[in-house]
Amino acid sequence: MGRSIHTAYGDNRIYIADRVTNHGEAAEFTEILHHCNLGYPLISPVLEFEAPPHRIEPRNAYATAGIAEWNPYPPPLIGFVEYCFRHKLPPMQPDGHRCVFSTGLSGLP
Repeated sequence: MGRSIHTAYGDNRIYIADRVTNHGEAAEFTEILHHCNLGYPLISPVLEFEAPPHRIEPRNAYATAGIAEWNPYPPPLIGFVEYCFRHKLPPMQPDGHRCVFSTGLSGLP
């Protein structure tokens, strides 16, 4: 496995490229889950995630009730329970990437 993570000063993107090699004797389908816990200023109420049209699967009944709120990030709330969703993104773009974008960061101090 190889990984490259980079960004550039003034850029509003973080680029992650993973390469996984199957050293086994048979072809095998593999999924990779990227989990990131990012804080302020990357995650704040001015941030909103954008993605191409795709299927969103809520993890539980609580998330099902909040599925309309999958893309904004609220301010800290007392008693808030996280919504957790699995995003079924469309097939890769011709360049081999699947993308989810964030907007709103320009409003940060």
